[in-house]
Amino acid sequence: LDFLVATENELKGYYQENSLIFAIISKRKAVAYRDEAKYEDALKEGKKSEAILEELMKQNPEKSVELELVDLYEEVVGAMYCQLGDFENAELYFNKELLIYRKYFGEKSKEVAEVYTGFSIHYLQKGDFKQAEEYALKSVSICESILDGNDINLAWAYSALAIVYSDLDYNDKAKPFYDKMAQILEKNTDNRNLKTYEVSTLYARLVLY
Repeated sequence: LDFLVATENELKGYYQENSLIFAIISKRKAVAYRDEAKYEDALKEGKKSEAILEELMKQNPEKSVELELVDLYEEVVGAMYCQLGDFENAELYFNKELLIYRKYFGEKSKEVAEVYTGFSIHYLQKGDFKQAEEYALKSVSICESILDGNDINLAWAYSALAIVYSDLDYNDKAKPFYDKMAQILEKNTDNRNLKTYEVSTLYARLVLY
């Protein structure tokens, strides 16, 4: 984080403050705050990045900028609203993600499936188990139809559905999806996309079954 702040200060003499480089730095600062569980600081930096990216989109709409924006929605802004219990704004940003991903990748894409997984967790946190199950099933359906059986994104889809069922005390329904998830994770131990804290959380739930 200190390095990002120093870099930001150094670059201010060379670039306008509404340049893409500052949007990217603010996003990375937001992620650093998020990983330290400083959710309000993360949201503040995320909103700074969002303001720059949205202004750039008005000036010159480009796919690369819009995808940078949607990644920000997913990784920071929507997620932080969810962490802070502001479910109305979280849902607003999840829907923004969905529209952009559908625009570029279509309904049957891993990007859309990831948004559905996010919706599932979002509704689970709200206590709306019916909606949580509905979106988890949508994510699994898409992933199973387009991804290799060992793809890590399929594991996340299975995990969301398993968590929904386990929180409903439907252990018989949850276990097969935990087992499928575990098999994929075991085959992806060298995958750099695996986040240690996510795997630890999933295995903590897994050992209960």
